[in-house]
Amino acid sequence: MLCFSTKESPLGKATESAHPARFSPDDKFSRQRVLLKKRFGLLPTQKPPQKY
Repeated sequence: MLCFSTKESPLGKATESAHPARFSPDDKFSRQRVLLKKRFGLLPTQKPPQKY
């Protein structure tokens, strides 16, 4: 029996992958994704600056 769980940091927060998703130059829907992100304010340039 396989058991999968999400990975958590010692602080209890979910971890993120250190590697970006694969890029394909043949991606047919990249324009639509960018337009949706722009419409809903999800582009990195539309977010407030990160606090370090």
